[in-house]
Amino acid sequence: MNHNKVHTLVLYALFVGMIFVLALTPIGYIATGAIEITLIHIPVILGSFFLGVRGGMISAVDLLHGIGLSMGLRSIPVEGATGNFHTNFKGKGEAAIQALSTDCDFVYIHVEAPDECGHQAQLKEKIWSIEQIDEQIVGPVLRWLDGCGEEWAVMVMPDHPTPIAVRTHTRTPI
Repeated sequence: MNHNKVHTLVLYALFVGMIFVLALTPIGYIATGAIEITLIHIPVILGSFFLGVRGGMISAVDLLHGIGLSMGLRSIPVEGATGNFHTNFKGKGEAAIQALSTDCDFVYIHVEAPDECGHQAQLKEKIWSIEQIDEQIVGPVLRWLDGCGEEWAVMVMPDHPTPIAVRTHTRTPI
């Protein structure tokens, strides 16, 4: 294995390790009183910056778009994208496929709907949102990747739990 491949492999391992540490320990959160802000998106964005891959950001959260832009990610707008269960799930999946098929090596897709449903104690809507993520985002993206003719990898994970019972973020391991 040549030096460049080893270097890249080490960086991938480092960033994946960072993701797990941030997801599974209290250091992955900033407490701001009533809510906690997750930091799990940071290693994903840093990875794209240091590994020289072209990435895109799909989110209804302006803060995430700003962080992505500051690290060189392309902001991918999706009509009807919201921070709740009324979001355009299908549009997010389609936008990711479009970006992957044209100018992005990876796409960070952030869906806020299950989190917001947890804050609002909307159990049926939270379950439905997770089903929509599977059916309209993950499923179509995986099918496209299967047919793209290139090697690929996918990471699907939540950034933190927001249980209906407590209506806020918790540090419970995911």
